[in-house]
Amino acid sequence: MPELKMVLDSLDKDDVVLELGGGVGYTSICYAKKIGSERVYTFEANPELNDLMKENFRLNDVAPIVESCMLGHTAGKKTFIITKNFWASSNVEATQGRSVQVPVFSINDKIRTIDPSFLVMDIEGGEQDLFDGLDFYNIKKILLETHRSIIGDKETDRLLNLIENAGFKIQQKKEQCYLYIKKLSGNE
Repeated sequence: MPELKMVLDSLDKDDVVLELGGGVGYTSICYAKKIGSERVYTFEANPELNDLMKENFRLNDVAPIVESCMLGHTAGKKTFIITKNFWASSNVEATQGRSVQVPVFSINDKIRTIDPSFLVMDIEGGEQDLFDGLDFYNIKKILLETHRSIIGDKETDRLLNLIENAGFKIQQKKEQCYLYIKKLSGNE
Protein backbone atom coordinates (compact mmCIF):
# COMPACT_ATOMS: atom_id res chain seq x y z
CA MET A 1 0.00 0.00 0.00
CA PRO A 2 2.23 2.83 -1.16
CA GLU A 3 -0.58 5.33 -0.63
CA LEU A 4 -0.68 4.68 3.13
CA LYS A 5 3.01 5.41 3.61
CA MET A 6 2.76 8.48 1.37
CA VAL A 7 -0.11 9.88 3.44
CA LEU A 8 1.38 9.01 6.83
CA ASP A 9 4.72 10.60 5.87
CA SER A 10 2.91 13.81 4.82
CA LEU A 11 0.32 13.92 7.60
CA ASP A 12 0.73 16.76 10.09
CA LYS A 13 -0.93 16.89 13.52
CA ASP A 14 -3.21 19.76 12.43
CA ASP A 15 -4.40 18.06 9.23
CA VAL A 16 -8.02 17.06 8.74
CA VAL A 17 -8.41 14.07 6.42
CA LEU A 18 -11.32 13.52 4.05
CA GLU A 19 -10.97 9.96 2.77
CA LEU A 20 -13.03 8.59 -0.10
CA GLY A 21 -12.92 4.81 -0.24
CA GLY A 22 -12.56 3.74 3.38
CA GLY A 23 -12.79 -0.01 2.73
CA VAL A 24 -12.64 -1.93 5.99
CA GLY A 25 -11.10 1.03 7.82
CA TYR A 26 -7.41 0.08 7.83
CA THR A 27 -6.10 3.38 6.47
CA SER A 28 -8.52 5.43 8.58
CA ILE A 29 -7.27 3.62 11.68
CA CYS A 30 -3.68 4.55 10.82
CA TYR A 31 -4.60 8.20 10.20
CA ALA A 32 -6.63 8.37 13.43
CA LYS A 33 -3.78 6.92 15.47
CA LYS A 34 -1.48 9.64 14.13
CA ILE A 35 -3.71 12.76 14.27
CA GLY A 36 -6.76 11.77 16.33
CA SER A 37 -10.10 10.26 15.38
CA GLU A 38 -11.93 13.59 15.36
CA ARG A 39 -9.69 14.72 12.47
CA VAL A 40 -10.49 11.79 10.15
CA TYR A 41 -13.63 11.60 8.00
CA THR A 42 -14.08 8.54 5.83
CA PHE A 43 -16.70 7.76 3.21
CA GLU A 44 -17.32 4.25 1.92
CA ALA A 45 -19.96 3.48 -0.71
CA ASN A 46 -20.16 -0.27 -0.06
CA PRO A 47 -22.88 -0.59 2.61
CA GLU A 48 -21.76 -4.16 3.39
CA LEU A 49 -18.47 -2.85 4.83
CA ASN A 50 -19.98 -0.39 7.30
CA ASP A 51 -20.32 -2.75 10.28
CA LEU A 52 -16.92 -4.35 9.66
CA MET A 53 -15.27 -0.92 9.46
CA LYS A 54 -16.87 0.20 12.71
CA GLU A 55 -15.84 -3.05 14.43
CA ASN A 56 -12.25 -2.55 13.24
CA PHE A 57 -12.36 0.97 14.65
CA ARG A 58 -13.60 -0.39 18.00
CA LEU A 59 -10.91 -3.09 18.09
CA ASN A 60 -8.24 -0.47 17.45
CA ASP A 61 -9.64 2.03 19.94
CA VAL A 62 -10.28 4.78 17.38
CA ALA A 63 -13.48 6.41 16.19
CA PRO A 64 -13.08 8.26 12.88
CA ILE A 65 -16.25 9.82 11.53
CA VAL A 66 -17.65 7.43 8.92
CA GLU A 67 -20.49 7.67 6.45
CA SER A 68 -21.75 4.87 4.23
CA CYS A 69 -22.43 6.77 1.02
CA MET A 70 -20.86 8.08 -2.16
CA LEU A 71 -19.82 11.66 -2.70
CA GLY A 72 -20.57 13.30 -6.03
CA HIS A 73 -21.64 16.57 -7.55
CA THR A 74 -25.35 15.80 -7.45
CA ALA A 75 -27.08 14.48 -4.33
CA GLY A 76 -29.45 11.55 -4.76
CA LYS A 77 -28.84 7.86 -5.36
CA LYS A 78 -26.41 6.03 -7.61
CA THR A 79 -25.66 2.46 -8.59
CA PHE A 80 -22.63 0.93 -6.87
CA ILE A 81 -21.28 -2.45 -7.98
CA ILE A 82 -20.09 -4.78 -5.22
CA THR A 83 -17.44 -7.28 -6.33
CA LYS A 84 -16.14 -10.46 -4.71
CA ASN A 85 -12.95 -8.60 -3.78
CA PHE A 86 -14.31 -5.58 -1.92
CA TRP A 87 -11.37 -3.34 -2.92
CA ALA A 88 -12.39 -3.62 -6.59
CA SER A 89 -15.99 -2.51 -6.01
CA SER A 90 -16.86 0.64 -7.95
CA ASN A 91 -19.50 2.88 -9.44
CA VAL A 92 -17.94 2.40 -12.90
CA GLU A 93 -20.49 0.67 -15.13
CA ALA A 94 -18.01 -1.81 -16.65
CA THR A 95 -17.40 -3.39 -13.23
CA GLN A 96 -18.71 -6.95 -12.90
CA GLY A 97 -20.64 -7.67 -9.72
CA ARG A 98 -23.87 -7.13 -7.83
CA SER A 99 -25.51 -3.71 -8.10
CA VAL A 100 -26.96 -1.81 -5.15
CA GLN A 101 -28.34 1.71 -4.86
CA VAL A 102 -26.45 3.96 -2.46
CA PRO A 103 -27.06 7.52 -1.28
CA VAL A 104 -24.96 10.27 -2.82
CA PHE A 105 -24.16 13.51 -1.04
CA SER A 106 -22.53 16.63 -2.47
CA ILE A 107 -18.74 16.46 -2.25
CA ASN A 108 -18.48 20.24 -2.31
CA ASP A 109 -20.93 20.55 0.59
CA LYS A 110 -18.90 18.00 2.59
CA ILE A 111 -15.67 19.86 1.80
CA ARG A 112 -17.18 23.14 3.02
CA THR A 113 -18.62 21.50 6.17
CA ILE A 114 -15.63 19.34 7.13
CA ASP A 115 -12.95 21.80 5.95
CA PRO A 116 -10.31 19.14 5.22
CA SER A 117 -6.68 19.98 4.56
CA PHE A 118 -5.91 16.53 3.12
CA LEU A 119 -8.05 14.75 0.50
CA VAL A 120 -7.34 11.02 0.14
CA MET A 121 -9.06 9.24 -2.73
CA ASP A 122 -8.95 5.57 -3.75
CA ILE A 123 -12.31 4.85 -5.37
CA GLU A 124 -11.59 2.47 -8.26
CA GLY A 125 -12.30 4.79 -11.17
CA GLY A 126 -14.94 6.86 -9.39
CA GLU A 127 -12.43 9.72 -9.37
CA GLN A 128 -13.25 10.26 -13.04
CA ASP A 129 -16.14 12.65 -12.35
CA LEU A 130 -15.13 14.22 -9.04
CA PHE A 131 -12.42 16.70 -10.01
CA ASP A 132 -14.55 18.57 -12.55
CA GLY A 133 -15.95 21.48 -10.55
CA LEU A 134 -14.38 20.32 -7.29
CA ASP A 135 -14.24 23.03 -4.62
CA PHE A 136 -10.72 22.59 -3.24
CA TYR A 137 -11.52 25.22 -0.57
CA ASN A 138 -8.76 24.76 2.09
CA ILE A 139 -7.37 21.45 0.80
CA LYS A 140 -3.58 21.63 0.80
CA LYS A 141 -2.68 18.00 0.12
CA ILE A 142 -4.16 15.36 -2.18
CA LEU A 143 -3.37 11.68 -2.39
CA LEU A 144 -4.98 10.17 -5.46
CA GLU A 145 -4.73 6.54 -6.45
CA THR A 146 -5.40 6.51 -10.18
CA HIS A 147 -7.01 3.66 -12.10
CA ARG A 148 -5.77 3.86 -15.69
CA SER A 149 -6.98 0.33 -16.39
CA ILE A 150 -10.53 1.44 -15.58
CA ILE A 151 -10.77 5.02 -16.92
CA GLY A 152 -7.91 5.03 -19.44
CA ASP A 153 -4.74 7.05 -19.91
CA LYS A 154 -6.36 10.09 -21.52
CA GLU A 155 -8.91 10.54 -18.70
CA THR A 156 -6.31 9.91 -15.98
CA ASP A 157 -3.97 12.50 -17.50
CA ARG A 158 -6.87 14.96 -17.73
CA LEU A 159 -7.58 14.52 -13.99
CA LEU A 160 -3.95 15.00 -13.06
CA ASN A 161 -3.88 18.19 -15.16
CA LEU A 162 -7.02 19.47 -13.40
CA ILE A 163 -5.27 19.03 -10.05
CA GLU A 164 -2.14 20.80 -11.26
CA ASN A 165 -4.19 23.62 -12.81
CA ALA A 166 -5.87 24.10 -9.41
CA GLY A 167 -2.48 25.05 -7.96
CA PHE A 168 -1.12 21.72 -6.76
CA LYS A 169 2.36 20.40 -7.45
CA ILE A 170 3.26 16.74 -7.55
CA GLN A 171 5.33 15.87 -4.50
CA GLN A 172 5.68 12.13 -4.96
CA LYS A 173 4.54 9.33 -7.27
CA LYS A 174 4.63 5.62 -6.50
CA GLU A 175 2.94 3.12 -8.76
CA GLN A 176 -0.54 4.55 -9.44
CA CYS A 177 -0.49 6.91 -6.45
CA TYR A 178 0.15 10.63 -6.69
CA LEU A 179 0.76 12.96 -3.77
CA TYR A 180 0.09 16.63 -4.50
CA ILE A 181 0.86 19.62 -2.31
CA LYS A 182 -0.74 23.05 -2.81
CA LYS A 183 1.78 25.51 -4.18
CA LEU A 184 2.35 28.54 -2.02
CA SER A 185 1.72 31.88 -3.72
CA GLY A 186 4.91 33.25 -5.19
CA ASN A 187 6.99 30.20 -4.16
CA GLU A 188 8.02 27.44 -6.53
